Amino acid sequence: MFEGHFERMKMLEGHFVRLKMLEGHFERMKMFEGHFERMKMFEGHFERMKMFEGHFERMNMFEGHFERMKMFEGHFERMKMLD
Repeated sequence: MFEGHFERMKMLEGHFVRLKMLEGHFERMKMFEGHFERMKMFEGHFERMKMFEGHFERMNMFEGHFERMKMFEGHFERMKMLD
């Protein structure tokens, strides 16, 4: 009767060793819980950043405008000399 019982007990020994390894894993997971809560705070931040993407594209359009304005600066200085 007991022969199969002892073989099953040996199989369980390895199982308990693996369970001990997992205990440390669960402790590390608890450390991460606060991390995930902080990540949720950032979700709204990323949504707001998407709103800005179009803004930056419009700013790029203005860069050429400012370069053209610099070309006019010399023109206005020459106009003052004519006064």
